Amino acid sequence: MKHRGFEAFIVCNNHVVNEYGFTPVSNDTLEIACWIPATPGEKFTVVWRDLGSGHKTAGYIYLDGVVVPGRFLDGRGETYRTGVRSGKGSERPFVFSMTTRDDEEQKTKDDLRNVGTIRLRIKRCESDTPGRPANPVGPYPERLVGKRRAGETCIGFGKSKPYYMQAQYTWKVVGPGGSKKAPTVVSFAFKYRPMDWLIDHGIVQISVIHPMPGAPVAPGTSDDEDEYDLEPQNIKPADVQVIQLHRAPPLPDPRVQSNLSLQSNSRVQSIPMVQSIPMVQSNSRVPSNPRVQFYTPTVATPTPQAEAAGTTSSGFYAWNHEMASNAAGAATPGNHPGAPTPGSYPGTPNPQ
Repeated sequence: MKHRGFEAFIVCNNHVVNEYGFTPVSNDTLEIACWIPATPGEKFTVVWRDLGSGHKTAGYIYLDGVVVPGRFLDGRGETYRTGVRSGKGSERPFVFSMTTRDDEEQKTKDDLRNVGTIRLRIKRCESDTPGRPANPVGPYPERLVGKRRAGETCIGFGKSKPYYMQAQYTWKVVGPGGSKKAPTVVSFAFKYRPMDWLIDHGIVQISVIHPMPGAPVAPGTSDDEDEYDLEPQNIKPADVQVIQLHRAPPLPDPRVQSNLSLQSNSRVQSIPMVQSIPMVQSNSRVPSNPRVQFYTPTVATPTPQAEAAGTTSSGFYAWNHEMASNAAGAATPGNHPGAPTPGSYPGTPNPQ
């Protein structure tokens, strides 16, 4: 989504998650919202870009209403967050999860507002350096449950993985001109639900795929089966469109494999359609005109210049006194000691 000179999106498996059902907004509206599909077990990354505001901003991330680490941007550029700190040198990745019966028993003790929403609030700010010692890393639950029942999609945190070391000091964030409160410039709300839920509620439009004449049908299916009650009932067979993927040049990281043809610093790839299919499920339903967008970060790794303190504070971590000058701007890869190399920690979209 793009709004008021900023852009934000969610990435899963190195692909930008498709967005549906945008809220109508004007330039005076602070928040823009959309729906996104969520699959339990998939890790996700929150990415945002300053398209050239010229002002320092602080991004605050809220998962089901709980604030988690964010970052600064210095008037332009891109950054992202892949998880929450579990220690001074470790991180637990963001992951879509599913509530269990044990979670359901505890739901009355964990009454979260804004359940089912990933929200990014971007505030214009100034920072005073040096600030105060960094806040202790607070514990996070296995899953953020709220009042959901067992089996519902929620947000959780994966297993702890090595991460760059936490800085010793935190910046004191103030508003423009030294005001105590930093004003919100824009807010992005991603309301996540399973794809079937989005389809059943009419948020995602579907197409009924019928096998083309002469095409083999998957075993166990029949053309007479009416698995889904769709409106209108007299849907005519439609041509089948299949995404044709092109092989890409070898990637720097051998752990990542992709068949998408990429363009430098572009996350949107034009994908041709062909009119053939080797095997389909009879009368299966799929989202109409699905888009495939491969995410290529424009920075090798986010500068560890600013991290939200978590649920106990809205402060931001920064580098120590000697690194204050680097922390204030957009650092280049490798210009600060202890920074992770591209792809050196799990959950990070692999830079191209």
